[in-house]
Formats: sequence, structure tokens, C-alpha cells
Amino acid sequence: MQTVNNCFSKQLRLTAQKDITTLFLHGKAFFVFPYRVVYSIIPCNAGQKAVAKMAPTVSKKKFKHAVKRNYIKRISKEAWRTQHQVLQEVCTQHNCILHCMLNYTHTETDKFEHAKKAVAKILVQLADAVKTNILETKINSNHK
Repeated sequence: MQTVNNCFSKQLRLTAQKDITTLFLHGKAFFVFPYRVVYSIIPCNAGQKAVAKMAPTVSKKKFKHAVKRNYIKRISKEAWRTQHQVLQEVCTQHNCILHCMLNYTHTETDKFEHAKKAVAKILVQLADAVKTNILETKINSNHK
């Protein structure tokens, strides 16, 4: 029996300023209430590990108190942590790195159950985007 690693380790966090800047300059976006998701898919080079990295953000303009911002980030990370294995497997199969930023856009705090449902939808859309991107890359490389 294989154990599932439900962790949100340093390798799964999007922290590098260079990666975040590139994500916002060249990434694609979609919306799943209450999150605006910005993502980019990068093919793995030799020696790189296929991984899906994520960072949650909450607007200081909408939530003045750090306690509320931290709560929303905590439930977003927890919802991602408990469900990200499917996306991780897709990235490993297609040998790519996924950078993802979850921007919380709602003006009120949410419950964990709502965040979990939204993150599940996000993960399905991201997995489809990875599969579609890989197919487009293969088609474009065949036509050259």
C-alpha cells in the first residue's frame, strides 16, 4: 500500500521573486469564485523535478487586519495541500513545472468547505491546462 504525502513543503511553495514576476508577465489566468488563478506551465530541463508550485495572496485593501488575511491564506493552503496530488501526478506525467498564484478576490472571509470546493475546481482546470499545453507544444514542434 502506497502512502499519500499530504504536505505543503518548501518545494511546493512559489517563493522566488523571479518566478512570481515571470508568472504575472507571461502567465494565463482564469476565475473560480472566490479565487483569480494566474498560472504558467514551464517544461522541465534536465535535472529539474516536475512540480506544481502555489502561492496564495489576499488583498490588503479588502482585508485590513492581518489576522483575516492569514486565515484566508491558511485555509487556501490547507485546501491545496489536501488535494494537490492529482495535479502533481499530471505534472510528473507530462514532465513540466506549474507555477500558480491564487488571488483571493471576495470581500468576506470564507469557510474551509467553500475554499476546498473552489480549490478542487481549480485543480481540475489546471490539470486540463497542463494536458492541453503539452498537446499544443507537441503539435507546434511537429509543424516546424
